[in-house]
Amino acid sequence: MKHNVVAIQPAAAEAKKTERNTKGEGSIFQRKDGYWYFQLVHDGQEFVTSLRTKKARQARTNAVVEKRKIIGKITREEDTPRTAENVTVGDICELYSAYAKRNLKAAHSVEQMFNHNMRSSVEFWNMKAAKLTTADLEAYKERRKNEGVKPATIKHELENLRAALYRAKDGRTPPLLKEVPKFPMDRIDNRREGFLDDAGYKKILNALPNFAKLVFVLAYHLGSRASEVFHLRWEQVHLNDENPSKGYIDLQKTKNGKDRRAPIYFDMHRWLKWQLEIREKRFPWCEYVIFHHDASHSNRAVPGNPIVSIRRTWNSAVKRAGYPGLLLHDMRRTACRNMVQKAKIPRALAKLISGHLTDSMFDRYNIVDPEDITSIGEDIEKWMSGAVESVEPPKIEA
Repeated sequence: MKHNVVAIQPAAAEAKKTERNTKGEGSIFQRKDGYWYFQLVHDGQEFVTSLRTKKARQARTNAVVEKRKIIGKITREEDTPRTAENVTVGDICELYSAYAKRNLKAAHSVEQMFNHNMRSSVEFWNMKAAKLTTADLEAYKERRKNEGVKPATIKHELENLRAALYRAKDGRTPPLLKEVPKFPMDRIDNRREGFLDDAGYKKILNALPNFAKLVFVLAYHLGSRASEVFHLRWEQVHLNDENPSKGYIDLQKTKNGKDRRAPIYFDMHRWLKWQLEIREKRFPWCEYVIFHHDASHSNRAVPGNPIVSIRRTWNSAVKRAGYPGLLLHDMRRTACRNMVQKAKIPRALAKLISGHLTDSMFDRYNIVDPEDITSIGEDIEKWMSGAVESVEPPKIEA
């Protein structure tokens, strides 16, 4: 394909379309769609980038900026093909972030952890991955501790880095890493056992502002992850006005591809109808179930836009309701406990609703309230007294 080629000259000068720059300085050309592009060849490698304009004068100005960017990349060897000999820890983290965006639900968390936490350790980030040792990882861990970072967060950072290194080693041909160093992982038991008692449901619901009430109602009943509640769309909600108990919600598939469907029960129907009425009257374009009702003082809340977090609102509400420190994620434990221990729902069905894949992970959330042990004992005794013959112990002789 032929292009009109011109030289990069000061913006005040008119370009001659048959003129080129001296060797190595690059050139600009205009494609049939009218947009200008910058082209530079260095050591046999061609760099082409859009100048984002159809005006020749502006293209020459933009080309100078793009040229500097490309030369900077060449100087820093950013465009040099990565091999096991020159790849850095940062390179591997960026490759894993790109992989996470395509394949992992927690992609945003992974990218944020690398860019905001690990990248700040410049020396560590730019270290050749082939030279990374356990001692370097120990030093990184100690440095993060001195910065006041919680042990669980440090462990999570190292887990993501370890996954990135193993993907560079085993997920590429040829591998970018020949060996992954042993990671100094601390054993941390940060499991929570918090849940909400029955009386707390009404107290917290009344303490929350209107825009956050449905978030709590859905989390309390479904035991879904907060992200799943915030990303719920109206097309997933199937209300049945004639028989509310026949309504259901199509939830995201589990990691192993199983379909999930949750029943609409108790307060869910009336609160979903309430939210739907607000949406149809004021924000008919909103496809998300959870949205801002009104503008807030933060200047970031746009009425009708989806909500992504209610952390500050939640913390204030539970404190007023008498449950300081309770997390929205604790509703996941509460729902699992209510479904299995109180409503006697089969474990397999409860796992589909909550989205847990394994029994072991479900058991972490299906915690037992010590105060329930007495009532459980009474229930067992009622059954056993009619099924098993009681045996008295022998008398003790004096």
